[in-house]
Amino acid sequence: MFFYDLNLKSNYKLSDKDRFYLSGYFGRDKFKFSELFGLSWGNSTATLRWNHVYGDKLFSNISLIYSDFDYGVEFKFADNAYFGSTQGFKDYNLKVDFSNYFKPGNKLSFGGQVIHHKFNPGEFKALNEETEETIGRTSIQLENKRALESAVYVDHEWKKNARYNFRYGMRISMFNNLGKSTEYTYAKDEFNKPFATDTSTFGNNEIYNTNIGFEPRASFSYNLTTQSALKASYNRTYQYIQQASNSATTLPVDQWFPSNVNVEPQLADQIAIGYFRNFDDLGLEVSLEAYHKVMQNQIDYRDGASLFFNEQLDGELLFGKARSTGLELYVQKNKGKFTGFIAYTLSATRRKLDEINRGDWYVDNNDRPHSLSLVGTYNFSDRVSLSGTFSYVSGKAFTSPVSSYIYDGKRLAIYGDRNNDRVPAYHRADIGLNLKNKEKEGKRLKSSWNFSVYNFYARENPFVVNFEEVKIENDEGEEIANGQTQAVQIALFKLIPSVTWNFEF
Repeated sequence: MFFYDLNLKSNYKLSDKDRFYLSGYFGRDKFKFSELFGLSWGNSTATLRWNHVYGDKLFSNISLIYSDFDYGVEFKFADNAYFGSTQGFKDYNLKVDFSNYFKPGNKLSFGGQVIHHKFNPGEFKALNEETEETIGRTSIQLENKRALESAVYVDHEWKKNARYNFRYGMRISMFNNLGKSTEYTYAKDEFNKPFATDTSTFGNNEIYNTNIGFEPRASFSYNLTTQSALKASYNRTYQYIQQASNSATTLPVDQWFPSNVNVEPQLADQIAIGYFRNFDDLGLEVSLEAYHKVMQNQIDYRDGASLFFNEQLDGELLFGKARSTGLELYVQKNKGKFTGFIAYTLSATRRKLDEINRGDWYVDNNDRPHSLSLVGTYNFSDRVSLSGTFSYVSGKAFTSPVSSYIYDGKRLAIYGDRNNDRVPAYHRADIGLNLKNKEKEGKRLKSSWNFSVYNFYARENPFVVNFEEVKIENDEGEEIANGQTQAVQIALFKLIPSVTWNFEF
């Protein structure tokens, strides 16, 4: 395995009223685990921003943003077949933002953006002859998709006095599907399997589907005292690109679906209320916030979905709703030799689709009932400090087999209700020693060292859980299956030491 990350940032002051900023990020992660599977993913992004000051009350930021994300997976399945899949998308984004402090205690923000999306839904390749024989082809490239997403917004923040703060606004978004593209209309057979009943073809740059979303939002804060406050908010959002995961396997093949003639955009309404308190004498900041989110037009795969080498993936989707409720606690200490924070979230996220689990609510793939983060730093001096982190997250929900049967000499699994089980919880601790080199008078070079250990108590966190037949030895010493299945966990690595040298000049 290997990874790299490259961050670049620069700025240029053209005048007292104009400044340009250029930044970029380039990174990739890649690893392969034996002959079982391999993963590769990477991001590239660049931003050019022009900041202009019109006067004491008005300024603007105009940004050009490019981003490119790709993801690939290789893994082995039955009969020694081995295949790979790659997918990703690119964005070209123009964003304009204005801020106007037109009256004391009043700030008016407004602007808009236009994003050109280009999606690669997936290219599937057979990586050996066995795979070609199994699927009857060497590769298939799903049709690339393009879309244009645009939005305008206005936001007003009003501070009535030292106690009251109001903020409200409206965002109007629009999503246009662009040709060249082929779209299908689906029906289902007697076994609930989708099939295409009609095909529509659209020319290059032709707009063939449009979704418009009105997204109001508002927030309110009230300072009870100089050290405590109550806050409440409401916002509505439209999400035009959704992700679906195959929960029937423990190594999901995730797919990004833009809104189209078959997929409605996700609509979410969220309310939140919180209490915030500062304890200046102790150097503590404390907040407690509760939220509830209701989501419509959620997507998920049907049971038994055909995900690989399928040019009609939209037909494998089901649609429904979801809800999420949570309570977040945050405590931060920012004074003294010891500083740090504690963050804990108690939450529940559920989905409801008529065709899954008999229409009952079920656990969402991303449901994490408990999430805990502890971060602390102790400063021995201005040059020496010791830091440590601990994180705990509930295990990911997945669908496990509950029984099996023999067909054509092979044992096939029968799965239970959707997301009926969880992998073990993820937790780890990291420690690090930070040493700043003594600065020499008249020298611009500054540097520091960090010696750290990732996962220093060597927790074997699950990355993949495979279900394998339990084998026993017979009287002749041969290994045979005994009809039972066991879950086998794979962990990527245990303990990782590292040394980092930071310098500036």
